[in-house]
Amino acid sequence: MVSSLFWRYKMKKIRELRADEIEVRVGIVKKNGISLLLYKDARCDMNILDETFGITGWQRKHELINGALFCTVSIKGENGEWISK
Repeated sequence: MVSSLFWRYKMKKIRELRADEIEVRVGIVKKNGISLLLYKDARCDMNILDETFGITGWQRKHELINGALFCTVSIKGENGEWISK
């Protein structure tokens, strides 16, 4: 997700999800089988960003634009500038 934002800077490797970070719900139950939904929550993303960039090395901002909620994630670059997507 975030790692592609910073290709110009010293790349920090963002780790892959661990199995215990993936939630599972039953989506559909039919006679011939079921559908499982695998997902992660925002807290998982925030924990990974904290581990990778430190608690002061990233930030997020939420904006309501035309009735839709958008989240901007920013990472502090090598020179202290904020890079946002």
